[in-house]
Amino acid sequence: MDILSSLLPLNPTHKKDFEKVIWFVNILKWVQRPRSEDEKTTKIETVYTVRIKYLLSMLKNNPEWLNNFVTTISSLLYEISGVAQFVSVGFSTSSFINEFAHRIQEKLIPNKPFHEDLETLIFEIFPNENESIYVDFIDETILAELLTLFNKQFDLHKKLKNDLMSASYVLSVQILNNVFAIQEDLKYFFKKPEEFAEFKLEGLLRVQQILETFEVRAEVFELLGQIESNIEELELFMQDRGVKIQLVYLFQVQRRKLNRLRILLGFLSPEISNAASFRLFLSQLILDTHHQKSFKSFVKDNLSLLTDRIVQANSHVGEHYVTFTWHDFQNMFKSAVGGGAVTGLTVFVKIGLGRLGFTGFLKGLFET
Repeated sequence: MDILSSLLPLNPTHKKDFEKVIWFVNILKWVQRPRSEDEKTTKIETVYTVRIKYLLSMLKNNPEWLNNFVTTISSLLYEISGVAQFVSVGFSTSSFINEFAHRIQEKLIPNKPFHEDLETLIFEIFPNENESIYVDFIDETILAELLTLFNKQFDLHKKLKNDLMSASYVLSVQILNNVFAIQEDLKYFFKKPEEFAEFKLEGLLRVQQILETFEVRAEVFELLGQIESNIEELELFMQDRGVKIQLVYLFQVQRRKLNRLRILLGFLSPEISNAASFRLFLSQLILDTHHQKSFKSFVKDNLSLLTDRIVQANSHVGEHYVTFTWHDFQNMFKSAVGGGAVTGLTVFVKIGLGRLGFTGFLKGLFET
């Protein structure tokens, strides 16, 4: 615990943003893993919870450290928070080819230098995607107690709510655009645009964005459920229309954006605790950030789904050559014999015509 004792007394409030980030990263890295002998018997799943509890006790016993901790982290979150951060981190382009090129580029070009933005911050603090599992095990009560320390940061709360609502609206527009693209590609015109749940969700969030209403109700989450059903309906329709790699990729993007939207809206729902929303957001953000950089996961996700669709679309090819009863076998045998007899007859006819000695045009005509 000596590392924490050396970090908390520092007052980086008036230092440069990058120095604040380094200080913040060091504290979070301390939270991650047991490093002392007395922690060897601690279950790895409970390490985050145990360390956060110790951090809280240290801060409560030292008001000055608590003030430095809250003020510094609040200023960092205020700077890092942004609509683009919530919308784009963990996502790339909407084109399969562009995304394919981006993943190869990630393999060949060194990682971006560590900077005070959300993507590089997550990748620096959580270099392994398995960290998301340990985040999921954080005790919600302890995490809620940690978040309570920031209750009086009103400016931060207001900015976060604005950014979360704006990001949610932007995602709803992207989801609406994607479903229209999928519908156009599939020639799926059985519904009018205004009948789609995606259209209704975008309109609802647009009104809340204009009125600056930062509280979402159950109606919004019901629309999210309808959108999930709509995705499944379109995927089933795709089976009869042929499979395109770009279309399969669009379905993948649609599901991931819908999941991100659901998580962001959780922060604005009075029925979901901020601790639960934060834990889920952080866990998924770790997975999305690593997923974006992984060429293997990109190929696996898209080609496995594409293979499934091809198998489903072609699973009935050749089934008319399979029989299950004696009657069906007799019919198929008679058809085969008849077809063979016709084929054999045409061979004899062709041989006979060849012996007639026709030349030139007549020979070509009869041989065809």
